[in-house]
Amino acid sequence: MHHVVDCGPRDILDVGVFPPLAFEAMVANALPEVRMSGIWEGPYPYAQTVKSLSPDYPDFSIELRPANIERDVMPYGDAEFDMVLGMEIFEHLALDPNFFLSQAARVLRPGGHVILTTPNVGSHRGVQKMLNGQSPYSFGLFVPTGGVYGRHNREYTPREVEALAHGAGFETDYLGTTDVYEDHVDPSTAALMVAREDDLTLRGETIIFVGRKVGEPTAPPPGLYHGDPARLSGILSLSKDEAATGLTQITAQNTSAGWWPASGTQATALLAEWIDQEGYLVHTNVILPLSEAVAPGQKTTFSFRRDPKETSQGGTLRLQLFQVGVGAFTGTGRANLLTLPCSEATFLTLAKRAV
Repeated sequence: MHHVVDCGPRDILDVGVFPPLAFEAMVANALPEVRMSGIWEGPYPYAQTVKSLSPDYPDFSIELRPANIERDVMPYGDAEFDMVLGMEIFEHLALDPNFFLSQAARVLRPGGHVILTTPNVGSHRGVQKMLNGQSPYSFGLFVPTGGVYGRHNREYTPREVEALAHGAGFETDYLGTTDVYEDHVDPSTAALMVAREDDLTLRGETIIFVGRKVGEPTAPPPGLYHGDPARLSGILSLSKDEAATGLTQITAQNTSAGWWPASGTQATALLAEWIDQEGYLVHTNVILPLSEAVAPGQKTTFSFRRDPKETSQGGTLRLQLFQVGVGAFTGTGRANLLTLPCSEATFLTLAKRAV
């Protein structure tokens, strides 16, 4: 709360907020003129005007819009806010924290702030657990009713959070940690860290990062990702399907912020698979190269011929955008899968063009 007040925001977007809106009530009390919005899992929009039971405290209103923050573009325009809050959500992300941070940078005005809080896997308590043969996670329990986001999918060290934020265009205003749940420190663990001359300000239970937007997202730090997540967004569509000639044209649009290379490590290509009429996957791992590199927002086409007499009973061609050496874009939730009627003979002819 001190960091929020010190930054003096006018428009706040709270990501991962949900009723009963306790922190929002505290913000409204500290900053009576602030306007608050939020993102939650939904699936429905939510709007509420909270009435105070005391004249000493203000009423406030907030609207929550549904989105999956590591798959969906945030449902707001560019530069709408001067603060984004991400409190105790980072550790729940299962796919791509860089996407969330890049979207936070997009909706922030220049000089706007992001505030992140998340458990510190390298805390003194985490070290003690590891030395005792336990997992260092603050919350490593499976929650069968909670889905993929019902548990902590990964916990971070302070420098990892900072490095991810730097890659999204933020500079550090503050990086620190604090003990939240209890104030006991194991003496033997403390002695070990003191002997190592550790930075003890980064050994608390909870990480607090305050970043200021100073530039555009560049790239996530090395070592945290398999592949380049910034390029894993795109749209496949059928742009030509000539019944008389069988000419088929697939258009691939780059909806990411980075170029798609057509060759080399992590090139963008098409993953082609064939499913027979009984529903069995018969042919897979066929990688079809694109003919050219594709700039952000631009398109390229991929053409081949199918037998004009082909019907869905002959089998199905399944196409996905693919990052070579990494995997299909559909795994990020930011790309679609395209299916077409296709005979096995046509598929095998197409496969001869594979990488």
